[in-house]
Amino acid sequence: MKDLEIPVNIDLDNPGEVHQLRKKIRAETLEIVLDGIPVTNPDYKQLKKNACKLAKKNSRTVIKAVRMIRMEPLTKMWRAEFLHDYGDQLITSWLNKDLCVAYFILDVIGLKHANKFGLEVGDRCIKEVAEIIRDEFKKVCGKKFRFRPYRRGGDEYAVIVQGLTKEECERIIQRINHRVKKVKLFGIIKLRGMHCGSAVCGPNPDERLSLKELNSKAEAQLLKSKKQKKLAKLLHGMIPVQLMLKK
Repeated sequence: MKDLEIPVNIDLDNPGEVHQLRKKIRAETLEIVLDGIPVTNPDYKQLKKNACKLAKKNSRTVIKAVRMIRMEPLTKMWRAEFLHDYGDQLITSWLNKDLCVAYFILDVIGLKHANKFGLEVGDRCIKEVAEIIRDEFKKVCGKKFRFRPYRRGGDEYAVIVQGLTKEECERIIQRINHRVKKVKLFGIIKLRGMHCGSAVCGPNPDERLSLKELNSKAEAQLLKSKKQKKLAKLLHGMIPVQLMLKK
């Protein structure tokens, strides 16, 4: 008797994939329960009926197990290992559908300061930011495109998304940054926005990029963002000094 397989990389937000999973579990459950029992057996119909009920229960159990295995509990985002293990597979499957694919890295500014007030406060910030990221990508994708968010660890997130242009990537980064700056917890903790980097690849052979290549481009943009914000902060601090010197 074989065991039921748990397909950890299935997209549970895709009704088609979920339907295929349920069909597969039903077929495997019937095979297991009815193995060696002839159709002429007087109990065959009842056994088949019971097997179908068991298949529904198995489907719910498998789907619940998939969610537990792949989801990071705090943010309800995919765990980092699924980005590393299945990211290229996901990107290729979307490119093969003639869709552009964008990759984002997002880094919270001010989380270290929040953690000084306790890990519970830091976790609350991480959860709030994750909700903002998911909400903004849901808005931009709608029902036409799909996205997959990941918790990379610490204060970093990653998102792989279909169908966005470079201009749309910049706009969603601005919106996320604007909303994160408004996060205020317990009346004292305020985040300072996000460092963000993104990269886009297309379905044509000369436009395709691997996860490693997308990550490299996004990391370079993220580093540039950090340097720009650090410079802006230094210049902001120098302005009052310059005004005092003029007086």
